[in-house]
Amino acid sequence: MSKQHLSYKIIGTGSKGNALYLACGEHKVLIDIGVPYKAINSLEIDYVLLTHSHRDHLNEATIKRLAYENPSIKFFCTKYLVQTLIRCGVDVSNIYFKPHIEVGSLTLNRFNLIHDVPNCGWKLKFKDGKQKLKVFYATDTASLDHVSAIGFDYYFIEANYDEDEIVKLIKEKVDSGEYSYERRVVDTHLSKQKADKWLANNVNDNSVNDNSVYVYIHEHSDAHERKEVEDERSSTNRQIG
Repeated sequence: MSKQHLSYKIIGTGSKGNALYLACGEHKVLIDIGVPYKAINSLEIDYVLLTHSHRDHLNEATIKRLAYENPSIKFFCTKYLVQTLIRCGVDVSNIYFKPHIEVGSLTLNRFNLIHDVPNCGWKLKFKDGKQKLKVFYATDTASLDHVSAIGFDYYFIEANYDEDEIVKLIKEKVDSGEYSYERRVVDTHLSKQKADKWLANNVNDNSVNDNSVYVYIHEHSDAHERKEVEDERSSTNRQIG
């Protein structure tokens, strides 16, 4: 019996904006929505899975437009994001924040990640009779040591920076008297080395699944990381004022 087929499209990845589109059987899923509406308006979307509040993962203008144009779309998130979605015009009946939920033949499991705001990753299981296809998604986390996902079919995992390169870059900036935004990156994002080590413990078990696919996402860019931090500071200052 052949496996279910998954189609995926990386609409955006990195600090410029994140969005991953998955289509499997009857289910059309968008994970994160940190891109302009024009980047997704041609897609058929049933469900939106959100991870956290940073602008490169949650574009409020896009959510407002999407909720207006497609009021039946269901949103899945942490409880932390419920009020944001309501403010964007999403009907409360279309917001789900339980960590485990089944939507027809699709099972969603949410797990916590380590970032500077509440953040989560997702495990998706698409079922068609006896066939199952499992997808893992995790980004913007300092570690995945607390998470296990052995033998999944697809892994979309952050590989944000090379540890040796970023240590060198931090030293160069500190030595020149420049502020190093990379220090925040190290504390809040997953290095390629950590991603590879985690994948080795979860993917490379041929007794479970010898056809796993893994895709690196969310690579670090200094210019965009700088803008992201400045935007967050500006937002915080407006809220305080």
